[in-house]
Amino acid sequence: MIEDKNEITLGEKFARYVIETDFDNLPQSAVKRAKSIVFDFAGIALSGYGTHHPMIKSLISYARAKVAKEEATILGAGTQTSAEDAAFTNSVLSNFLDSSDGHYMGGHINDRVVPVALSVAESVAASGKDFLTAVVLGYEAYIRLSYVLFRSAEAASTKRSPMFVVLSTLSSVIPAGKLLGLNAEQISGAMGLAASAQIVGSQYTISGGNEKDLVCGQESRRAVMAAFLAKYGITGSKDILEGKRAVGKVISDNCNWDEFLENLGSPESFKIMETYFKPWPACKFLHSTIEAALNLVHDNQVNSEQINEVIIKLNSDSARRSAFKFYSHVNAIFSHPYQAVTVLVDGKPDLPIKWSEKLQDPRIVALLKKTKVAVDEEFEKMYSTRTIEGGTWPSTVGVKLKDGRYLESTVMSPKGDPTVPMSDDDLKIKIASLSRGVLDYNRIEKIYEIIQDLEQVKDIRSFTKNLVLPT
Repeated sequence: MIEDKNEITLGEKFARYVIETDFDNLPQSAVKRAKSIVFDFAGIALSGYGTHHPMIKSLISYARAKVAKEEATILGAGTQTSAEDAAFTNSVLSNFLDSSDGHYMGGHINDRVVPVALSVAESVAASGKDFLTAVVLGYEAYIRLSYVLFRSAEAASTKRSPMFVVLSTLSSVIPAGKLLGLNAEQISGAMGLAASAQIVGSQYTISGGNEKDLVCGQESRRAVMAAFLAKYGITGSKDILEGKRAVGKVISDNCNWDEFLENLGSPESFKIMETYFKPWPACKFLHSTIEAALNLVHDNQVNSEQINEVIIKLNSDSARRSAFKFYSHVNAIFSHPYQAVTVLVDGKPDLPIKWSEKLQDPRIVALLKKTKVAVDEEFEKMYSTRTIEGGTWPSTVGVKLKDGRYLESTVMSPKGDPTVPMSDDDLKIKIASLSRGVLDYNRIEKIYEIIQDLEQVKDIRSFTKNLVLPT
């Protein structure tokens, strides 16, 4: 904690590292991972745009009506707007289907960090190298902060407010500041400006409110705005991380800030390598449940009409994501029962926006009434000591059949986790499934190939031209 204005804060120390790091300092493994992350982000965002869901149509109409300075591109639509509004809209597009990547200690990342980096990169005509570098550094900030802030606090709580929304904005300032050429004092001051939270509670998991869809956009807009304000001389608290009344104290009294800077810049320590990808469009906590239900269907040839009861065993934090009443796609995203029953009936998960159609199926309605969620004490212990190796997501799905048999499947770490990684080919299959024909295989392959050569791109705007869909 700083006692005078001349003491160097943690934010400034990290910012100095950011300023001194360029593309040539990055290990190829981190660059490759960043390209996969950008590909995942682009595919999800275009798929979100391609749903033409009423909320998405309203979002695009709003963005087009607010067009001001033409600095950056709204993906899918191709509309040029301000960097702030592009970051907002592209964040919402990439979060809408809840298929973005993340980290077990925090929450979603590429629906926050990447759209911020992309919008600011476009506004300054940055190169592909500079864009990729900014993305890697944003991930470094996000994951390092998540370890410090959430060792003894819950990042994605549905019992109170999801605190990773603060983390997202703080870390997204990093790529914005890097691309704008801010100095260390400006970057740390921009973090202070961006630190204010805007969502209170997690009622959306019950009521299905669209604040869940829009919160990521608000975070991204605020990060871009904070960086631009810092460029013009307006900054917030530079000790916003470690100060006596700063973010660290608000979230936890047990922050070890030495961990934030430990091995910073070491080729073996780039945190971007720790991220997970999602194969299915649902909250990450639900993925083990989805996979376990898939195992029952495919390995045991379970037919939903044979089932008398479905029992889902989880840790208590995961179990709170168990909606039985549905008001929007948001409830489907956060419902273990809905996802398990959809798989048991249809043999596969589906887009959350299909929730209303699914609930017209009498088989799904009947099986939801036979579904129970229970807390497993072993899973509870594992969650309290979770590591990147496991313990965060375990789920058991069991079914009692009419012939008296009981079958169950347990998944400890779902596909997409660092221990069960998804390949780039897996990401292509995922994007094809999400986009439902909006992106055909040739278009997906073209976007992928362009991203593989992104470091050769002199002006990032030539890349975003390829992320526009026909109206």
